[in-house]
Amino acid sequence: RTVKVKAVKAPAKPSVGKWRSKDKSFTFTVKNGKVTKFRGIRLRMSCGGGLNGYTTYRTVNLAFPTVKVPKHGYVEASKKWRQGNSWYSASLSGRVVGKKMTQAKFTYFTAGNCSVVDRFTARRR
Repeated sequence: RTVKVKAVKAPAKPSVGKWRSKDKSFTFTVKNGKVTKFRGIRLRMSCGGGLNGYTTYRTVNLAFPTVKVPKHGYVEASKKWRQGNSWYSASLSGRVVGKKMTQAKFTYFTAGNCSVVDRFTARRR
């Protein structure tokens, strides 16, 4: 069986400038092919739950370190760190092409079964 292969051009480079999601909960800057100053504002964090437990919620502001946008446009980055005896992890994924970020997802997990999982799209402003 033969499969035809067709070359496709690379997606448009991300536009330099300030970006934000439609609901303004995520803001970041694109500069020199990197996503910088990524901030999540007024995100809903859930804690607890599980067997016989109650889930509690609180509003938090979170950040993510600078990450490079590859030529193919798909950002897949994660960071794990430790503070005291507790481990934390965060990840950012999405497709950045031209003036749009689509298929984006931000996750954040802490000790104590707390988490934020939020999907979004963003545009250059």
